[in-house]
Amino acid sequence: MGGTGRWRSGLGGWVAALWLGTGCSVGVDTALDPSPATFGPEGSGESGGSGESGGALEDGSDGGGTGGGDEGLDDGSGGEDPGDPGVDPVEPSCGDGVITAPEQCDDGPGNSPAGTCTTQCTIAYCGDGFLHATEACDDGNPSDDDACLSNCQIATCGDGVVHEGVELCDDGNLSDGDGCTSSCTLASCGDGVVQAPETCDDGNASNADGCLNTCVPASCGDGFVQPPEACDDGNVSDVDGCLTSCEHASCGDGHVYQGVEECDGGGDPTVYSCSNTCQDQLVWYEWSFSQFYLPSPMACADFTTWRSALADDHTSIHIEGTYDTGGRTCTGAAATQLCNALRLGGATTVQCNGHTWHVGDCVGTMEVTVDGTGCDCASPGYALRPCVPYVDWGGVATNTCSGPSQQIYIECGFD
Repeated sequence: MGGTGRWRSGLGGWVAALWLGTGCSVGVDTALDPSPATFGPEGSGESGGSGESGGALEDGSDGGGTGGGDEGLDDGSGGEDPGDPGVDPVEPSCGDGVITAPEQCDDGPGNSPAGTCTTQCTIAYCGDGFLHATEACDDGNPSDDDACLSNCQIATCGDGVVHEGVELCDDGNLSDGDGCTSSCTLASCGDGVVQAPETCDDGNASNADGCLNTCVPASCGDGFVQPPEACDDGNVSDVDGCLTSCEHASCGDGHVYQGVEECDGGGDPTVYSCSNTCQDQLVWYEWSFSQFYLPSPMACADFTTWRSALADDHTSIHIEGTYDTGGRTCTGAAATQLCNALRLGGATTVQCNGHTWHVGDCVGTMEVTVDGTGCDCASPGYALRPCVPYVDWGGVATNTCSGPSQQIYIECGFD
């Protein structure tokens, strides 16, 4: 039989041959190789199956045969081999949608810095350096002392973590009553908040108001003048220019301003007096005595107080009484000697202004006599011994033992 051509195809593992022409037949060879064939142009060496003859062409040559398939591959006219090593394989990459080690995730185009899978194909977490929806910040480190905490929250005063260079302290609260204030600064005098051991804090460093810069209330004696103080020298002395009451020293205030005043009439008037210029001081004693009666215990106590109040530089001594209001007076160095003997409990006898003055002991107590001997009963005489345990307490221009009732006055002063 003659034909115009041959077509071969693999269909479901079957090979069908179609012969065209007069008396053509159609046959199915189930024994053929089910592999699909690759077709090329006529005469190019079609790929055959197992090499069997597919029939003869008009010129009597073998149209198929085993050689036909080989020639088609040799000259490259056949189909391409998928396993040809000349084709480079596709390398996996982050963003291709396929999770390939060491990738942790790969959402393809969905990868993003703010997504659950980053552009580096790592699963998003706090500290990865990417800002995610639940994070307020992310600086890519685990430090808690910078502006972004390790929990990816922005550092704030009161979070319990000290932000270096910004906060001095952070105790996790916003209280001003402890060692760290609500502005995260260390509590200190002058911050305006009273904290132990402070007793005041007015938020300034002034010492001219009611709260000093040491955070203690202003007071007289602190060394700072605050109204209504007239002065404040920071000490508790009453013998300088500023008294402990923070008033200026003045004549009559009861305190002797050393180096300025000789006396001050503001003292005890029962013991001494002073001129209105505070330059002349009279330390004096006066008591009323009754005949045949022992001196009152107070008479002796006041005499002792008078003696202790004497100065060391008196220049006059005077004694008088009911029966001689003019009395006797001694001045100058002799008076200084007599007054000092009284002050110190000593004994001395001097001649002064035409009279003999004596100071000394009489039965264990101090006495003063003029124109008489020690512890005698001159009559008339001038004597004062208020501490003796007898009725012989003295007298002025009278009997000095069991003398008549009278008032006796004695003073040490300045001439």
